[in-house]
Amino acid sequence: MQKKCENCGKVLNIPDDKIPEGKTVVVTCPSCGEKIRIKKEEDVFDFEEDSSDIPDDFPDESDNNSIKKEDKAGDNNQKDDKSLDFPDNDEAEADPFDFIEEEGLMAMVCIEDPDIKKEASKVLEYMDYSVSTPEDNNQALRELRMRGDFSMIVVDETFCCEEIKNNPVLRYIKRLPMRDRREVFVILVSRNRRTFERKDAFVHSVNIVINTGHMQKFEDFVKKGLTENENFYRNFKETLKKGLRF
Repeated sequence: MQKKCENCGKVLNIPDDKIPEGKTVVVTCPSCGEKIRIKKEEDVFDFEEDSSDIPDDFPDESDNNSIKKEDKAGDNNQKDDKSLDFPDNDEAEADPFDFIEEEGLMAMVCIEDPDIKKEASKVLEYMDYSVSTPEDNNQALRELRMRGDFSMIVVDETFCCEEIKNNPVLRYIKRLPMRDRREVFVILVSRNRRTFERKDAFVHSVNIVINTGHMQKFEDFVKKGLTENENFYRNFKETLKKGLRF
């Protein structure tokens, strides 16, 4: 397959066997260093043959020899057609697949304050999350809708808005189906609310609240919240694995 870098426009020729089916991988553009995410959908085969899809002049076995000759001639023509080779002017650059990796846990940090955003991102990267830091609500919502695989979202209550009730990211989270919402750990960053205030967390459909004055203990609070969340849902998830539904 081919993938174009949105940053510099370079076209990468990607061997299909490099991308596991149903998985998301990250490729580093050799020209600009931009991270390119690629997902290969699993193949779905339909073995039912519809006679309407078969042309009337479909060749029988007696035409095999002529077909093979035509295919061979076509292969020779392709070798002469340099436009099919997609020449790369950066042949001396490193192979982008030297940097390919299967993508793990994804986190999104929706915070405007650069210091708080840096601190939160640093902690999550240390915890082996791949972190996305959208610049505004439009970019955040676009990534949430297109990807749908974020396991953690850290959002400032007034991210690109004046009041928490107008926060589009929080509204998006509230509207998630429960089966999807259970898979996302949401942290509300607040300047006025108390850290681990459970009532505020419940009202705004988040897992925990962390006050900006406690960002130096952000990692400890995140780990505590994740542990409590895992313990809360353990029996529920084990029941689901047994085939029961609620």
